[in-house]
Amino acid sequence: MFAAMTALVMFSSCEKHEEIFFNSPFVSIADENGGTKTTVSKDGNNLITVVYVTLSASAEVFSSPIEIEYEMLVGDGLKEGVDFKVQATTKSPITFTPGIYTMPIRIQWFKNADFDPDKDNSLTITLSGSNLEGMLLGYPGPDSRKKSYIFTKK
Repeated sequence: MFAAMTALVMFSSCEKHEEIFFNSPFVSIADENGGTKTTVSKDGNNLITVVYVTLSASAEVFSSPIEIEYEMLVGDGLKEGVDFKVQATTKSPITFTPGIYTMPIRIQWFKNADFDPDKDNSLTITLSGSNLEGMLLGYPGPDSRKKSYIFTKK
């Protein structure tokens, strides 16, 4: 009986697993740990946070610069220039030159004496476009994971 069960388990786990390759180029956004959200201290002043936009494209597709656009959705509790500022060198659009696959978006956070914790103190960065036809925004698949990154100031 034990031998029959062992053989059944061995044969059922011998399926061939094929590697999956993505044929379409795509771009994603995440922090250095692969996360898609973080909390920023309301008391931090001149604090710089960085998220990374990463491009995945074959050499055949990536033979000339690719521009990636992003949009920012700012909650009603934050104001650009008062609570945060996107560093000028990382503003949308971000241009990838051949051979460069990761680019930063740097945000400088400021302490705001008028901070209201009851408001929406979130900043969402969402990938919104590309000059490359067929570029997927976020990971391939119906969920488009890693298409957006959310900062919440608390």
